[in-house]
Amino acid sequence: MKIGIVNASPYIEGSDGRIYMSPDEQKSLSQWFHIFNDVVLLRPRLAGSDVPAGWLPAPQGVAARPICTAGAPGAAKRRQIREAAGMVDDVDWLYYRLPNFESLWFWQAVAPTKPYFTELHGDMEQAIMAGRKPWLVKKVFSQYFLRRFRKMASGGRFVLSIGPALLEKYVHRADIPPYVTTNHLLCEADYPAQLPEKKRDDVWHLLFVGHIHPRKGLLYLFEALRMLHDEGVRFSLTLAGRGELTGTLESFAHKHGFSDDVCFVGQVPHGEQLFRLYREADLFVLPSVAAEGVPRVTHEAMALGCPVVATDIGSVRWQLNDGCGMVVPPRSAAALRRAIADVMTDGTLYDGLRQKGFERSRAFSLEKQEAGIHRFVRQQLETFSIHL
Repeated sequence: MKIGIVNASPYIEGSDGRIYMSPDEQKSLSQWFHIFNDVVLLRPRLAGSDVPAGWLPAPQGVAARPICTAGAPGAAKRRQIREAAGMVDDVDWLYYRLPNFESLWFWQAVAPTKPYFTELHGDMEQAIMAGRKPWLVKKVFSQYFLRRFRKMASGGRFVLSIGPALLEKYVHRADIPPYVTTNHLLCEADYPAQLPEKKRDDVWHLLFVGHIHPRKGLLYLFEALRMLHDEGVRFSLTLAGRGELTGTLESFAHKHGFSDDVCFVGQVPHGEQLFRLYREADLFVLPSVAAEGVPRVTHEAMALGCPVVATDIGSVRWQLNDGCGMVVPPRSAAALRRAIADVMTDGTLYDGLRQKGFERSRAFSLEKQEAGIHRFVRQQLETFSIHL
């Protein structure tokens, strides 16, 4: 059985003729490589043959076919995708990772008789509404794509969803078999044997990892930090990531007198360098206002002994329930300030969040995630008399 995996993450063909992809993407897709023995990646291809630093060759048995050129204008991509739609004649099933425009355009171009299933990874509607375009433009576009992705997800033979919130929003057919899972990258070997002791000093070290973008709610976090600074609370904040809001946040911190307590370290690759940030932080904060599924970053923080304060977006509450993290309303600096202060001052709460979060994260290791997906997909394909 040959499966075609369609998504927007690019690959590159090196000068040696091999296919390369980012390590995060390869690790995320590895669970599918283990399920199917004949895989073709249908995705944008980067121009040239200079492999980005750290990218890995695709494993044996995994091929790639370009559906468009990465970085091309939208109209050109759509045209290229229509032209590439005929390349799946030898593919038995298609697997679409949603939401992204490339998968949607490819689905529209391929004959509807080709069997497929989908996996929901994010909330396109919320992401569009969190952008900077005029409200009416955002509303029209977000509703259009909401309808299209709902139709696409509900038309497959079965669906996987990263957390329950996306499933509830995008799939409205009771006869579509669903499976709720996660998309985390930590293997069992990445976990410490036991929760390490955390030594704290008078300065509380906070951490954020992600895009420095308005939908991450960082303006509310910085307003919460202003309140804490005015109250005389000593803290530092490290932000790992890049984005358009960096200058605005730097100006805000400078205006309110705590710029020396904020450090933007830029993009940090997934691996030991990033893990060290989690281990060294006293508290991880994710103040998102839109477009979260089951965040990897909160999972990684819990796994490495860092308690979490996060906003109630997407499936965050599902991820952090039963005392595994502090969940607060989005768009509320006061709620963030209160939660951060509570964790800072209540040692019993702090230790409980660390222990419960650590235990919860182990239930979402890459191996357990892969085993659950494998069981579900095998069961679904067997209903079509297909055996892996």
